Amino acid sequence: MWVSALTRHLWMPLLLAWLLAGCAEDGSPLFGPPPQDATPAATTQPTPVNLFDPAAAGPGSGPPRVIAFEIRLEIVCTSVRLGEVSGSAKLWNHIDEEVLDADWAAHLRRNGLRVGLGALSSWAPIRAVLEASPGVRTREPQRLRVPGGAPLRVGVDRVPRNQSLFLYRPDGRLVGADFLQSVNAFSVDFAIPLTALDSVSLRVTPEVIQPNLPGGWDLTEPQIKPRPTEAARRLGELTFEIVVPPEHFLLIGPSPEVTRELLIGHALLTEQIDGERFESVYFLTPEVTQTARTGLP
Repeated sequence: MWVSALTRHLWMPLLLAWLLAGCAEDGSPLFGPPPQDATPAATTQPTPVNLFDPAAAGPGSGPPRVIAFEIRLEIVCTSVRLGEVSGSAKLWNHIDEEVLDADWAAHLRRNGLRVGLGALSSWAPIRAVLEASPGVRTREPQRLRVPGGAPLRVGVDRVPRNQSLFLYRPDGRLVGADFLQSVNAFSVDFAIPLTALDSVSLRVTPEVIQPNLPGGWDLTEPQIKPRPTEAARRLGELTFEIVVPPEHFLLIGPSPEVTRELLIGHALLTEQIDGERFESVYFLTPEVTQTARTGLP
């Protein structure tokens, strides 16, 4: 059942991730760390924002003005038969894909991912395109409320499984590894840009997670430390960041390469339903609200 106008909002939940091991055929670490000059991770703390530099304040100007914000987020996931979105331009005609660097957008598409920015005013024609697809399915939106912290996981698989996954690095090399009893998700960090306090910066990174490790204890004198019961590998080679202004949403969908079965995009955005392969489209609509002010007269 469709969610009306994408205007309901959710609180953003969050996570931190550990590393899953793996190697490429040349012996280098699987999927490798991001380049040295990669954009640093966005902050995940939405409060508070200091709007004035205390050093610039004159005598008797009083305390700096601090405003606290909250971020609300709506997440809608729609699934259609494989090829309905990845093999058609109808939906993408309503999406701005130029918000990403052209080379990075091409890199994501090569890995089965396609992203862009849409306006809520274009929701009606997008919905019409999706509803015209045979067998369309829309999940109930997540409604989670968490007070600040770490990244949010979006689209976690329901059942862990053994996987062989491949991706293209930015230099064009194809690498891959096996992940036992694992699931896939998008990890989303968020921040409020100081130059656009009504907008939200969403930094998205695909992730492979092993949720059911045996645990136990490690003796490292003079301490005994518990072993983690979950491990995750954030695929920084596929990270992208987009600032979403008011009345807009981020769309994450499949590119034509999503049909390649061992590619990371195929694992993230397709699933088998009643014996037929479906592909998914995610709509993330954030909104900033002001919650408190301090240091005001």
